[in-house]
Amino acid sequence: MSTTRVGILGSGRLGKALALRLRETCEVAIYDVNVKLSKQFAKQNGMSFLYEDELYSFCHLLILCIPASETEKVVLRLDARDTGVSMVLNTATSLSTPEVIRTLGLRRTKLIGFKPIGQFAAIQRGVSVVFVTEHSDSADLNYLSSVFSNIGVIRRGDEMAVQALNREATRLALRFGSTFLESIDSLAADPEWRLSALRACAGGTILDYPPDPGNSYTSALLEEMDNNIAVPVGAAKEDR
Repeated sequence: MSTTRVGILGSGRLGKALALRLRETCEVAIYDVNVKLSKQFAKQNGMSFLYEDELYSFCHLLILCIPASETEKVVLRLDARDTGVSMVLNTATSLSTPEVIRTLGLRRTKLIGFKPIGQFAAIQRGVSVVFVTEHSDSADLNYLSSVFSNIGVIRRGDEMAVQALNREATRLALRFGSTFLESIDSLAADPEWRLSALRACAGGTILDYPPDPGNSYTSALLEEMDNNIAVPVGAAKEDR
């Protein structure tokens, strides 16, 4: 079975994160208008840099990681050419893929909405991601599921709900981080300690949510929370 050739247009934060994860199972090439930085990233990470026309000739699957304002222009350029691209994924959460398809009247291009719930950092660090699409062809979805199997899962639904969900989740996470650091300021003067507690303890607990009932440490804390007991520092019933 031949290796899937994936082209990524745009080497911003999302493009880089997807490229780093997909190179584990696919042959990846990347292009960005910032040629110098894009070439450097490709060279450092064992993938190819190709100019736009070369990228379209190279790949089976093209992922658009570009500003929403540029997406329609790129799709129109692609649709006017005879290339080897079989699918084009639109990751712009602010852009309705069905509306783009209706507006542009595409002839050659199979444009599929593919909106990640989450941020680039989660993808890059290996957190399982849900990709939302309104595309309904089961063969296409099975193919994409196999390509992205080591990154996350694909679910059908309203693509435009993803933008609002991501914004609200990010806003709450930023508020949580700020409040958390302020709250533990008196417990640790060293900023490195506070950030470690935020990332390793709070972040780790969120990644493990809902926690394993067999974890006595988190179970004890949940019990204390349920009983509305104020927990003094160092007073958890079980240590890790």
